[in-house]
Formats: sequence, C-alpha cells, structure tokens
Amino acid sequence: MLERWSSVFKRGCAISAESSIVPRCVLSMSVFCNELSRAGFQVMMDVNASNMSYLKVNAVDRYVLSCSVERMALVKDVYSRIFSSDVCEGDMWKFVQSLYYFICHLECVGLDDGEFKDVFTAGELETLHNLDNAKVHHNCGARANIVLARPQIKEMVESANLDLRSGKPSVRLRFGHDNTIMTILCLIGVGGWGDESWDCSEIPMAANIQLIFAKNRKGHVIAKMQLNESDLIPWTSWNILSEKFVLIGGKDIKTLSVKI
Repeated sequence: MLERWSSVFKRGCAISAESSIVPRCVLSMSVFCNELSRAGFQVMMDVNASNMSYLKVNAVDRYVLSCSVERMALVKDVYSRIFSSDVCEGDMWKFVQSLYYFICHLECVGLDDGEFKDVFTAGELETLHNLDNAKVHHNCGARANIVLARPQIKEMVESANLDLRSGKPSVRLRFGHDNTIMTILCLIGVGGWGDESWDCSEIPMAANIQLIFAKNRKGHVIAKMQLNESDLIPWTSWNILSEKFVLIGGKDIKTLSVKI
C-alpha cells in the first residue's frame, strides 16, 4: 500500500486506525501499524466498543444447515478414515467443519497444508466449500442482513468528506471482519457480490477494501474502490459515487458538493 500510494503516504500525512474489539483484529492492527511506524509514520490507533456499529456485522437472520443425507455420509466417511472407532461424544459435524476450516486457513498464515492433503477427498472439499459458501452468502447477502452494512457506508462517506474538506493528505484504516467486508460488497452490489455466483474464498485472511481519493487535471475529486488491490469501481467522480452511497446508506448521510 505504501508503494502503490506514495503520493498519499508522505511527510505530514494524518494516519488513524480503528479496530474491532475482538483480539485478533486488535493484533492485526498493531502489527500493520508497527510496519507503518518502521517506515517513519505516526499512527493514532483506537480500540473502542462504540465503533463496533460499523466495524462488525452480526447477522440477524442466520443460516440453518439442514441435516442432509449428503452431509451425514460425508461425516461418516471422514471419521472412518481418521478414527479406529465411530464412537464420539461430541458434535461430529462440527469437528469435520472445524477441521476443514483449519486446513483451509493454513495457507493464509504461511504454513504448508501438504500434510493434510489426504484428510478430505476432492469431492468432500467441494461439498464442504459449497455448504460454507451457502451459509456465508445467506448471513451476508440475505435481505434481512444486507442492510446491516449501512452504518459502514455512512461512516465511510462522512469520514471521507471530513478529510476532503481538510485539504490535507490523510489515511483512515479500519480493522474488522470478513463478514463486514462481504456485507458491504453485497449492499453496494459490485463485483458480482450479492448474487448466487459469489465465492466466499475471495475474502481470505487480510482481505481488504480500499477507497482511494485523488484530483483529476480539472481539480475535481475522483475516487475508486478496490478489493484486495484489484479495481471494483474505476476512477469515478466522488460526487456521483457518493450520491450512490447515500442512496444505499440512507438519506441522513451528509454529502460533499463536488463539481463535475
């Protein structure tokens, strides 16, 4: 990010960071901001429960997985390969699901998952992914849940307008959760998010949305949005983009008037 946006990260740039109160998010913020400190920047960090309204989304309509024959057959097959006895006092499905998450996340933390290649077959991995994808799609994209991203959109617009009015280079960093990112994307409706074609594996650990601002040759404010450093919304007049965000996030958002 420092290399890509060196015109923003320069001497005197105001950098602030906010994190969800969940420990792993706080640690991520700390490590990230320490790297900025090593590069010579001062960062104002904040961890406050009052910010959780826009840093974390909690689904109000949760996906309920049916106890299908396919699922039970998968659990039985996996258990038969791992254990010598089929006697289990715990939740067998939860164990299989947790094992799947563990193996999937090894690559995200730089560990080799080669030792676990034979735990699941290719068909089982596909089934587990599809079940997980359906769950996350419902929890982040269902009609009752998608509107929960409005506080995030509102905060993004109001903070951006405040910084634009200051006329000084500034960076606002927020450290939250994968479902927050996905719900924002679903509400905005970009990159195929919100429809049945989405793939939750596109939001790995350290996934990020970036909203970047600049001025064009006419001096007008333009902005673009990226997901994991790839463009979702190309350079667009902030006046046009913010109006769209206002309609999405609610009429109480204050906008900045920018001539096109």
